[in-house]
Amino acid sequence: MQDMERASIRARRMRASILTSHNDLSKAKEVSVNIDGNVYYNSKTDDGSKIWNRMPYSFHLTINIEQFVKNNFQFEQELDFNEFINQANKNTKITNKLADDVWKANFNVSSKPFNLRGAKNEVIILRFDFTNISIDDTTKGKQYEHTLFNCTFKVNLNGLKHREFQDEYDYEGFKQRYYYDFRTINCQAYWLDEEKIEFSTRHHDVFHQPNVRPKDSLENIDVSFSKLACEKTCVDELKQLLNQLNERAAEYDSRINISITNEFQPRMDNREVTWKERMANVNHFKEVIKLFEKGVDILETDKDARISFNMMNDAFDDYYSSRGIPGASWRLFQIVFIVAGLRSIVREEDLDIVDVLHVGTGGGKSEAYFGLVIMTLFFDRIKGKKNGVTAIVKFPLRMLSIQQLERLACVIIFAEEIRKKYLMLFGGDEFSLGYYVGNQTMDFPGTYSELRCNLYKDKEFKDIIEPAPISKIISKCPLCDIKDPGIIRQIDDIQGKRVLQVCDKVNSHRFYIYLSDRELFRYRPSIIVSTVDKWAGLTQQRRARALLGAKGSMCPNGHGFIPCGDKCEDKSEEGICEEIGLDEETADGPILSIQDEMHLLREGFGTISSHFEGIIEEVVKANSSGRSLKHVVMSATLNGTDRQVFELYNKKAAILPGPSPEGFGSERDFFYTLLPGENRIIYGLKPNLRDNHYASLRTLRHIIEYLSNAQSSYADDSSTFMNDFGFSNEKDVLREFMNHLIPLTYHPKVQDAEDMNRFTNTVINDYLGSKGYLEGTVLTGGRGLDELKDTINNVRDTVEKYNITEQIKPNAIYSSLYATSVVSHGVDLEELNLMVFQGIPYSTSEYIQALSRVGRKYRGIVILWFYPNRVRDDSFYRNFKRYHDTLDHAVKPVPINRTARLGTMQTINSIFCAGILQYLSELQGSPIYHKKHIVDLKISQEKLLVKFIRNVYGRPVEINIEEEVEARLNQIKYDSNSNDNTFFPNILVNSGNHYFRNQSGMRGIQKQLILDAYDPDQIKKIWVGK
Repeated sequence: MQDMERASIRARRMRASILTSHNDLSKAKEVSVNIDGNVYYNSKTDDGSKIWNRMPYSFHLTINIEQFVKNNFQFEQELDFNEFINQANKNTKITNKLADDVWKANFNVSSKPFNLRGAKNEVIILRFDFTNISIDDTTKGKQYEHTLFNCTFKVNLNGLKHREFQDEYDYEGFKQRYYYDFRTINCQAYWLDEEKIEFSTRHHDVFHQPNVRPKDSLENIDVSFSKLACEKTCVDELKQLLNQLNERAAEYDSRINISITNEFQPRMDNREVTWKERMANVNHFKEVIKLFEKGVDILETDKDARISFNMMNDAFDDYYSSRGIPGASWRLFQIVFIVAGLRSIVREEDLDIVDVLHVGTGGGKSEAYFGLVIMTLFFDRIKGKKNGVTAIVKFPLRMLSIQQLERLACVIIFAEEIRKKYLMLFGGDEFSLGYYVGNQTMDFPGTYSELRCNLYKDKEFKDIIEPAPISKIISKCPLCDIKDPGIIRQIDDIQGKRVLQVCDKVNSHRFYIYLSDRELFRYRPSIIVSTVDKWAGLTQQRRARALLGAKGSMCPNGHGFIPCGDKCEDKSEEGICEEIGLDEETADGPILSIQDEMHLLREGFGTISSHFEGIIEEVVKANSSGRSLKHVVMSATLNGTDRQVFELYNKKAAILPGPSPEGFGSERDFFYTLLPGENRIIYGLKPNLRDNHYASLRTLRHIIEYLSNAQSSYADDSSTFMNDFGFSNEKDVLREFMNHLIPLTYHPKVQDAEDMNRFTNTVINDYLGSKGYLEGTVLTGGRGLDELKDTINNVRDTVEKYNITEQIKPNAIYSSLYATSVVSHGVDLEELNLMVFQGIPYSTSEYIQALSRVGRKYRGIVILWFYPNRVRDDSFYRNFKRYHDTLDHAVKPVPINRTARLGTMQTINSIFCAGILQYLSELQGSPIYHKKHIVDLKISQEKLLVKFIRNVYGRPVEINIEEEVEARLNQIKYDSNSNDNTFFPNILVNSGNHYFRNQSGMRGIQKQLILDAYDPDQIKKIWVGK
């Protein structure tokens, strides 16, 4: 390999380096090296066909240190392969006699000075290189294979002392140190003994991820749903929890010596952190306690809050009991987060602070915000809110987590059952759920008429489909017996112009889950689940103000809510209704805004999203007597959180539960515990001569072969199998087979995932023979909700119905999933525990999310095939263990700038239109959407619009807002190509000015580049530099 070919697909050199010093080197006598590997040559079989013969080689070298020093710290020896060449040539069936130089390699040891922080003696880096120097035959039909295969070398230092490499870096403003023993190229290195005298290279590395899990119990503390559902005991239990939090804080304080002089704490494993960071984390822990204490005080002194809290716990208890999990409990961080949030829900305090729930993937973030949402629903109702939106839950991706949607829907259903029991306390409309998602898809269409098309065979809506289609969100009735549930079907409510979800066994099990935009505007669901992009519709859809607390009235014909001054329905396909919405106070706008996966709101997407967050905030404030939204955000990966929150929401951040002062999962960590075993075992490999797509396919083939052989071995002799692999009972063996029954692969590009399916037969099934047959399913963002749901159900059913007797039969069917990044946020299955990566994802945040698809309940196994010809992948391969040991610290701060000039220029038109459609229309008491309405605007309204836009941005921006507003108003008023009834945003679009367009989404800066023919002579001048 040439010296710079570090990322070549055919590596010709491997290197392992250690640190030592001149002083230590002068005391050593020798270093011994053993080199091993294989070579291949061709021979003929009896029928004349060619086969490859494998022949092992081995060399032993002794490096005299004194001579090494005299030779200017250089040692080089060419390895003599003649012995092996002669041995091969003795084979009478060899195809061609091997030439003397068919295999050539050398072993080199060199050194150079190394700057090691804090070292007293001169440190040097000692490099051990094994290089293939044979000249490869590139001609077609080459006679010899010059590659050296499976090369490894072992180095015995024979007492030579070594030093550790040391990395120092910053994370969240605090210094970090990390120590490690080796630097490598095209290989990995590890110690063969605890004394670190001898090391060896290998071609893979492995990382055992600690099994750190959230705590769900403490001694003498009961935070079960049933306990906290009791009005008499809930406050006492929370006070006991508060006492333990305070005791732990005091314990943290007592373990810090105020007279400390060292900057860093004593080293733990390979890491050092500063005392400054530890003290900051103790202070943060105390701040979390204060927030929790406020919530406990609210529950003790506010009866309405306490009853709402009890009802919320009752709903969760019923939900989990229905799933066969009686006595279920909150995890400690979940109940602390919910109770801490009460200060904003009940007392409307800290609305200028964003609560950031930072918990590892699979830790239970969703249930935590579910709890806060349900608590808020009950509290809104007990305080007199009869209808309207209470909470908005936003996802950054178009493909939502179907399981998260299903769980949320079920919890709301059980909350509604409790509400119906106590109608005197919680009056008003049913608790309902709406999905404000996508871009006019069949899953979530824009209109009710489009949605009901799925329920009929004909376009005239006369011939209904029987049985009715199954619900897209929840297919089995959560209120029925879990052993024999009814099927939830979509039923057309013609009078109400909506589609209801109804159990086909118990007709009274009716659920109010809305999937079309029109249904949401009519029925203003209690909770809205949406994608971030969907709120770009505020710039085009005048009825969207209904979701944000608009005044209005209910249609007397039973069609739902009508915003004040607007028509009930003006679309013929929806069924025109001329009723006008009255100017009546209905309900305030939502109080909760919950953002999942905050780390994905970045760059242009984040900037544009921040402006639409400003629109929502300002409209809600105007409709809710000046009360702001309470923002809650969640992410498993954070860095630079304060700045990202400030740029997104123009508010401060409070992180819960926050970092443990003594380390994540440490003995005194209050919220997490370290369990025996691993959470995941992660293997890192780099293929040679083949790409990692082919390597991923071959990996699946060997997985199926191994599973088939292992199951057969167990079926033949279970006792021997259990003894060989350390199993204590048959149940554990079958569980292990089930855990790895369905491998999941991850691919950076859609085409790679599709190609996995295309090559499954060629690379896998054609070689498996009778051992099995693999069927793959592709999961990408282009798949619909039904496909994703079917895939999830198939995975569950396959594992649940696993039968080893069937699985060991010839040609047994195996399944696999080939997925892109959609799997990182759309699939949460404990049945998936085996994963293959084709290359490292483009960001650490995405990698952490993808990793968490396996090992959610049982130990996960991950095989990561790096791209062999990409420098970035090669860097991660060489630093494999370091990277995984500090994975959270490798998350990069999110780049986002709320006031970026290009961003403000991009959104000014959208804010202008939204300000008129959502804000001025509400103030006026009638919709403003035609040209004639703009012409009639008063100067005072125009000034209010300028103020609205300024408040949306929240800070000074580099554009003149007054001039931008005036330019657009003039464009609309004096446009000669439109009439009085033209929709005014369309006039702006047709003006030809790029910045007079609305955002159709939020995915970055939307500016078209126009390519035009260029003068060839001018191009020539540019290229020749004239």
